[in-house]
Amino acid sequence: MRRRTVLFALVMAAAVAGGLAATSATAQSKGKGSTQKSDRPDTQSSAGPKVKPEDTSLSGEIVSLSCYLIEGGHGPQHRACAEACVKEGGPLALLTTRGDAFTIVRDPISHNLDVASFLGKRVQIEGKLFKTTSTGSRALLVEKMKPLDKDNS
Repeated sequence: MRRRTVLFALVMAAAVAGGLAATSATAQSKGKGSTQKSDRPDTQSSAGPKVKPEDTSLSGEIVSLSCYLIEGGHGPQHRACAEACVKEGGPLALLTTRGDAFTIVRDPISHNLDVASFLGKRVQIEGKLFKTTSTGSRALLVEKMKPLDKDNS
């Protein structure tokens, strides 16, 4: 478990560093031909992508995103490990039967839903899907969730 946490931290650090480098490169390329020089990226780039959410209904398995991306871990047999990862702050995701993973984000509505209690189980989720074209990131804001398996109580 400790090794996986370290691997997750390294993966996240690399992703953040890559995003910062891309933002810096974009800001520098926008500054070409300009007489002003600035070490700061422009405010539009640093504000993050503006994404219009889509209403969606998706079904799949609730997984620890860290476990799934690093080890391919999912399913009831991987539940204990996924619970440990999530307890340490690892993100949750919805894994569809097509193999698409959607990061689950929370707000005051979905924060009250106990999504983690469904780790390794199949659910139907209704909510908002956020997609960015620049990075390919996809996040799912859960508004309603219901179990699909009989043993999901």
